[in-house]
Amino acid sequence: MLNWVPRRVRLVSAAPDASGEAAHFEVKLERSTGESYTGEVGGGDSLSTELRASAEATVDALRKMIGQAAEITLRGVMPVAAFGHDLVVVSIKVIHDGQTHRLFGLCPVAENRAAAAAGATLNAANRFLGLG
Repeated sequence: MLNWVPRRVRLVSAAPDASGEAAHFEVKLERSTGESYTGEVGGGDSLSTELRASAEATVDALRKMIGQAAEITLRGVMPVAAFGHDLVVVSIKVIHDGQTHRLFGLCPVAENRAAAAAGATLNAANRFLGLG
């Protein structure tokens, strides 16, 4: 686990950008120090492209946050139903000091599917980065 990263990172928002364009997603993360990082990526209108765009935007924000300390790649995003609940499962790959870590995260879907995809991405990243 990388111990240098501050432990608290908060998901501020995950949605299509302020212009309302469904083809562009924006995710904003904030550290406990007040520093914020915004990830942006093109999206789409279907459920699978919305989830992937939100997860990619989260990875983009994480890359900005950690700099060159590790390489993060999104491997997959999938909506699933389990135990009567809708969930989003995310798989990421983190390369650090020549070692590859395949990590999984999940988040229940409440009202905002994009926020669930971003939350699942953070959940996966926390398994190695210890973001909080």
